[in-house]
Amino acid sequence: MGWCFNLNLSRIGNQWLQAYFKYSGMQSVIIEVDSGTFLHCWIPQEKPDQAKDKPAVMLIHGFAMNSMWHWSSQIRPLMAHFQLYVPDLIFWGKSTTNTAHRSEVYQAQMLMKLMQALGVSKFSVAGTSYGGFVAFWMAHHFPNAVDKVVIANSGVCMAPSDNANLLERANLGNVSDLLLPQTPAAVRTLTKLSIHNVPNMVPSFLLKDFIEVSEASSPPKCLFSYGDLQTYH
Repeated sequence: MGWCFNLNLSRIGNQWLQAYFKYSGMQSVIIEVDSGTFLHCWIPQEKPDQAKDKPAVMLIHGFAMNSMWHWSSQIRPLMAHFQLYVPDLIFWGKSTTNTAHRSEVYQAQMLMKLMQALGVSKFSVAGTSYGGFVAFWMAHHFPNAVDKVVIANSGVCMAPSDNANLLERANLGNVSDLLLPQTPAAVRTLTKLSIHNVPNMVPSFLLKDFIEVSEASSPPKCLFSYGDLQTYH
């Protein structure tokens, strides 16, 4: 009888990142912030009153499998200066909801409830891509709690024409097809448009593996698209 060997590198990557975050001084918690809404977050192992000299900072990820993949390179350098809170947004990673709410405003509201549950009354936020939209709305709705804001690579003032131009460059019909790729070719299109000097020699089997794991921890197409984002004018 032959042996069947299935090596899922993305799942191995998830396990390695979990170990890395714990080794770096973070711990994983899941908190019910609203009825039927659970948020997963990496928080400092030390309590806020044990690190009063370090200001609190929340790092909000973009369209990635989870927060670990997005912020792993920044954790160790930033932890020397800040208390870090690194949540999975709803529909990513281990954060879930059974409500009908789907906007980035709702994401911001739930993240605020998360920080209140953790006993953090004052903090700064840094968000990139989709996370930048959420960071913007946190600062807009909760100015007394949010101190400083960093928004990177987020078109918070974009117009519908920006989506049209992007889709023309990608040769696609829907923004969700670009942001939530289903084939290796679609992943290459997304990375070509979003990453500078992206490697061209990533094997298709690795990209298929990435898609499989991403589908298990990313929002369905019907939930999010940049065309639905509530931009500020």
